[in-house]
Amino acid sequence: MPPDPPTRPPSDLVEKAGVADPIRAERRRVRRRRRARIVWFRGLRPSN
Repeated sequence: MPPDPPTRPPSDLVEKAGVADPIRAERRRVRRRRRARIVWFRGLRPSN
């Protein structure tokens, strides 16, 4: 598992979000970030 990024939200922020499991929240955030990065790469790369 990769190390946590230097800027990670405080636990109270995760609690406010209504997430019971912080690990699950972490996975969800990482998944969302990865998907955004893939879309960014796709937009950066020419179609043909």
